[in-house]
Amino acid sequence: MIVMKLGGTSIEDAAAISNACDIIKSRSKQKPIVVLSAAAGVTNALIRCAELAALGKRAESEVILREKIIERHYTIIANLIQGLREQDLLIRQFKSYDEELRSLIYGISITGDLSPRVIDFVMAYGERMSTAIVTEALREAKVRAELMDSRHLMITNSSFGRAEPLLEPTREACEKLIRPRVEKGIIPIMQGFIGANAQGVTTTLGRGGSDFSAAVIGTVMHADDIEIWTDVDGMLTADPNIVPTALRIREMSFREASELAYFGAKVLHPSTLLPAIEKDIPVHILNSRRPQVHGTLIKAQIDPANVPVKSISYKRGITILNISSTRMLGSYGFMKKI
Repeated sequence: MIVMKLGGTSIEDAAAISNACDIIKSRSKQKPIVVLSAAAGVTNALIRCAELAALGKRAESEVILREKIIERHYTIIANLIQGLREQDLLIRQFKSYDEELRSLIYGISITGDLSPRVIDFVMAYGERMSTAIVTEALREAKVRAELMDSRHLMITNSSFGRAEPLLEPTREACEKLIRPRVEKGIIPIMQGFIGANAQGVTTTLGRGGSDFSAAVIGTVMHADDIEIWTDVDGMLTADPNIVPTALRIREMSFREASELAYFGAKVLHPSTLLPAIEKDIPVHILNSRRPQVHGTLIKAQIDPANVPVKSISYKRGITILNISSTRMLGSYGFMKKI
């Protein structure tokens, strides 16, 4: 059994989704569980809708909802799904999403409530939309896929905006709902990034949390491998936007990858590797646009190599304050006052 996570750029339009379906189909014998992000840019658009609504700009918010979110998904459906009946069912579903989001926008504009709980509920629609389309596309490709609701699978605490998965309840839910389907040869399609607390209220794991979702699911299901599909060839020696000649790193340790992620490497969410480290599950970083490339393998132990520096990462917007004062000498509470 493997867990496959596909990021937003891997399912950003009809062509990308068709390619993603081919990748998933090629892994069908490995009993995959598929975790999906929202299509690239959709989560940001949803947040912008909520922010404008909270400012009382309901009309502007609804324009973004229509043009950047709903109509974009209608275009994907029209270009991707061949069956007229299947198209119609998906369009009906998206009309329902549209109505629900408009009601949310109206409520936010009236109350001005933009609490983390409300934002979580709004953002969750991105993954709900992408998984609905990809599941239908896989079925048209003769793949036995079933849409699952991560809010019944990923059980978290109530820290809205940055919820922490509760591993034992999550394991129980996955064993009950996912395991039987995988054993029957069905590929579960679930949303990354979102979950729910014990009361069933929608939560999110924080931005970039789909990677974390995949690692948690891989851990509780004792997966043999976790594949993170993105738009680069793996972990590179530097940011290719700054260093176009950056090279792919074939293998690296969990520790090295965790350090790079924490200090700004955008390929992985900083929390992603923690569950995988605990269960010693290898993680592959792969490029959905170039699936023939072997990517980067991240595991506990790697062959020693004479490579003193493997990669350079960075963070922007960092401010360092150097403070010195003669008043600091022999006094207590100085740093507290600062």
